[in-house]
Amino acid sequence: MSDQAAKSRIAAKLSAGNEIGAIVAIFTVVVYGFASVVAIFATSFTEVERIPIAYFLVLFPVLVLFVLIWLTSLYAKGNAQTSEAGLRKVTGTTGAAVAINDDGWRNSILWVDDRPENNTHERQALEALGLRFTLALSTEEAFERLSAARYAAIISEMGRKEGPREGYALLDRARSQGDQTPLFFYAGSNAPEHKQEALDHGGQGSTNNAQELSRW
Repeated sequence: MSDQAAKSRIAAKLSAGNEIGAIVAIFTVVVYGFASVVAIFATSFTEVERIPIAYFLVLFPVLVLFVLIWLTSLYAKGNAQTSEAGLRKVTGTTGAAVAINDDGWRNSILWVDDRPENNTHERQALEALGLRFTLALSTEEAFERLSAARYAAIISEMGRKEGPREGYALLDRARSQGDQTPLFFYAGSNAPEHKQEALDHGGQGSTNNAQELSRW
């Protein structure tokens, strides 16, 4: 898929999310503007007749705010359920990897990171390109996933709780077992020597740049 097509898909998602806010904003401006005009020409009204207008001008913005928050929460919940459903197709409802069909593995990526929340935005951007992810929090968990399913590639951080160079431990063990799944490091360094070291260990690349990772 071209970069332009990917941008179009992301823009469409953003546009859908903004439609709710735009509709509420237009409605608010129209209604509040009308009420303000009425208030300006309300000098001929009695004091009792002006009280409802005053209450409306004070309470209407608050009501609109709560409605907007409610609609936004519904939209966010819908997105979360969609993302969760997509993840379950790869990981299963319990988080354990499950076998997928022969064609499905070509879009499936194993991401090894003990702090996956740090890469949420990167995964969302790649999911917009049609990729699916299975998460593993450790090297051992990664090999459990690899034994149960096939993946087009592996993305791994370098340092984890097991050690500061655990990414190489994962890569070396995979290659020693004959697993040639392409492996890319998404780590804190983009130094040339670290890129070369990744290649020397049998990996395909190392970067700290999300755009470079996306191109790979």
